[in-house]
Amino acid sequence: MGTIVWTAPSVEEQELWNAQQRDDKNAYIAALARTDVFVARPIDASAKTGFRKDPYYTLVRHGRKQMVPVYTRGVLPEQPPEDSYWDKLMFPQWVQKVAARRDSIQLLIDGGTPLERVVNAGEAAAWVKQNPQRVLYLHDLEGVIRVLTNEPQDGELARGLACNAHLSVTNGRPWNTMERPYVDYPDTVRRNKQLWFISGPVEWQNKIDKLLDREQFPWPADSVFSIRMESGAAVRPTEDLDTDTAALTEAVNAWCDRYAAMPETRRDMVDIAEWILRLESWMRRDEVLPPDGIVQTQAVFHWARCINMAREGYACGYWDRTAGQEIVQHAGRLCGRTYEDWRQLSAAYIIGRVIQMGRTGRAETLYAQSLTRHRVLMRDPASPWVRLSLR
Repeated sequence: MGTIVWTAPSVEEQELWNAQQRDDKNAYIAALARTDVFVARPIDASAKTGFRKDPYYTLVRHGRKQMVPVYTRGVLPEQPPEDSYWDKLMFPQWVQKVAARRDSIQLLIDGGTPLERVVNAGEAAAWVKQNPQRVLYLHDLEGVIRVLTNEPQDGELARGLACNAHLSVTNGRPWNTMERPYVDYPDTVRRNKQLWFISGPVEWQNKIDKLLDREQFPWPADSVFSIRMESGAAVRPTEDLDTDTAALTEAVNAWCDRYAAMPETRRDMVDIAEWILRLESWMRRDEVLPPDGIVQTQAVFHWARCINMAREGYACGYWDRTAGQEIVQHAGRLCGRTYEDWRQLSAAYIIGRVIQMGRTGRAETLYAQSLTRHRVLMRDPASPWVRLSLR
């Protein structure tokens, strides 16, 4: 029999393939215990409102037996079964829940692909319990650069996706995936209802349009950056943070006087001005910025969110892949016109993220996490920021 030639789409599938070639069941389970998997669940009323219920699996007939289809990310089918969505889970935690209910259940791993193998849930759960040091959790995937070889790795779409690499790495997702329809459907629905009050394609598109057009729909931080660049206040940082802060806050207060800003708006903008200069000083200290560097605009924080929302809108079935790709490419082109390189883009993303999410007490934690992501993206040979140019 000739040797089967097959290219694995990710590191995880390569480990499964190596085990499959050796017919090594334990090595196969060990590879599963280090990755996320996808299981089909019915889209019922609870899924549409963002709340999941049992069961942990759906049985289908495979030959003469009933089995649970389980897929790894790189070979996930384009569409889930009818009236279903793909539930993303960490295999070791999920298989223990399945085995606790019925340890004789059979799992069909990556059916219809060269990785296909039937695994007993009870045996897999027992292996996980016996080898806790070889098991990964979701947080272990966070901060790791993951890539799929069957998704774009160069070209305009890849550059657009790379502009959102900070968030992809933070979430433990391959940086270059457009996702699949109905992946994590309930979680995405719930999250966007809670955070952005979005519950359908029209609201989704309206939000993206506003994020893309930062000039017509500026956030307070956008206004502060514009005030600094127009006034020239603190555009050449001194070694005295207090002096720079006084100059920028004076310019912000003058702008607020000119446009009769509400008191709460003034307080917010002055606070943002102080945080911009504080964060820039941290980034110069940590060599994210050059010794005299500043951030001119945080626009990438909005555009990166557009890229993420384009993927999530596709995952929710609000538009097709082509429409999602167009949004990603548009946002990527805006980033390329605004920033000279990935380092400059990264500094702007960090400052935007901390200002928008961390000023109420989490600033240091968010900054430290973002700094770690920045260093990984700038140094890891697998990083799109090492392999691609921004422009």
